[in-house]
Amino acid sequence: MNFPVKIIGLLLLPLLAVVGTVSFAGANDGLIAHWTFDDDPQGTLRNVCGEMFHAACDRKFPRVEGVFGKAIELSGQYRISVAKEFVPSGLTELTFSAWVVPKNLRGYREILRKEDVGRHGESRLLFSFQNDGRFLTLGLNTGGNYAECDAIITPEEILDGNWHFIAGTFDGRFMRVWLDGKEIGSFERQGSLNTVHDFLPISVGRDDIASSRYQTLEQVSVNAPGFIGSSSGTGEYFEGKMDDLRFYSRALSADEISQMYAHGTQELRNGKINEMQISEQKAISLYSKGDTFQETLVATRNKVTENGSPDNRGTVALLRLIRRDFPEEVNHYIMKWQKNPVEVMLLGNDRLQERFHQMETAYFEYLPLTEQQWQYLPQNERTKWERVKEYKDAYEARRKNGVWSTALLYEIVCDMEMVVEQRPTQSERIVLTIARKNRSLMLFPLGW
Repeated sequence: MNFPVKIIGLLLLPLLAVVGTVSFAGANDGLIAHWTFDDDPQGTLRNVCGEMFHAACDRKFPRVEGVFGKAIELSGQYRISVAKEFVPSGLTELTFSAWVVPKNLRGYREILRKEDVGRHGESRLLFSFQNDGRFLTLGLNTGGNYAECDAIITPEEILDGNWHFIAGTFDGRFMRVWLDGKEIGSFERQGSLNTVHDFLPISVGRDDIASSRYQTLEQVSVNAPGFIGSSSGTGEYFEGKMDDLRFYSRALSADEISQMYAHGTQELRNGKINEMQISEQKAISLYSKGDTFQETLVATRNKVTENGSPDNRGTVALLRLIRRDFPEEVNHYIMKWQKNPVEVMLLGNDRLQERFHQMETAYFEYLPLTEQQWQYLPQNERTKWERVKEYKDAYEARRKNGVWSTALLYEIVCDMEMVVEQRPTQSERIVLTIARKNRSLMLFPLGW
């Protein structure tokens, strides 16, 4: 059945140019799906280059200012699915691209993913952030086997509150990963994509595949939709903003990727100079530098409480000011918590209490209880635990009285984030091959 291939040409006939998002000549050549997120995201996210492959949503998502018009902000658990045929069978090249502002990169966070279950195993296609924001990954089944191109990134460069342009391409020989217009990883993998459609009814499961009834099929697959921002709508949810998600049936060139990034960055600047200046000034007025990173966060939070929160641009500018004075501390914080410190600083009282309770046990569990325990503490440890005890006493007093001080709560949470250490989790013994331009690295999990 050749239906998916035939529809590519039909999809290119309408809307040969999408106003405001075309960034180079031929930007719509081979464009199978283009989700701009400018439409009202309730029930359906429209594919603007045709009447097929609109994405079905299980709920309404907030719309925010994007690179081109509006974007969606994703959080929590959700399901955004696309019809299974959006990946044509026999595809020899492809490109994924999107603009994103991630808020949390803990674990695995999908941009676009499709899973097919077949007689020869699982066929997978994905583009995602992996391993706590340490890789940007393109994964494909090509030449009969699954492979990933894992491009090395760092969470602190991605969790800076700015828009980032990400892309993954496959040209029949090389898988490549791109960040902000530059190639950051490549992996040689020849072949075409293994994709099949409609060979089995939706009721067929993994056990049925092994039965003799289907043994004559070279490849079989259940009906498997694609998913935006998650793994099959059940986990690995992307958290943050997303705009201008595209899927091509061809591999964009390095020049085309560069032009797409340049066009987006220009759009972010166009007509927004005055707004940017106002936001910068707001951030400068809120920033209150202390002697330490922790004192700076607390003092700046107090200023925010008095004068109001900055807008999105102001938030980015505020993080930039803090990073300027405390670069190592900011990078350590992001690596440790997979969030930027300004994001936590701007949390409301309810969210701060949630944050407090998440770390409460780990924060208080090693507090010395006896005079002997206090006596043998080194001076620096004694100073730390005296501070923890003061916060514990203040917290207990507030809890008894039923009166909360948001300023005190943030001060305690801020100290918790400095004291509490993330505990290692048990990992499977998996060896990852990380393909990057001009180098390859073998990575082993902690505990080996």
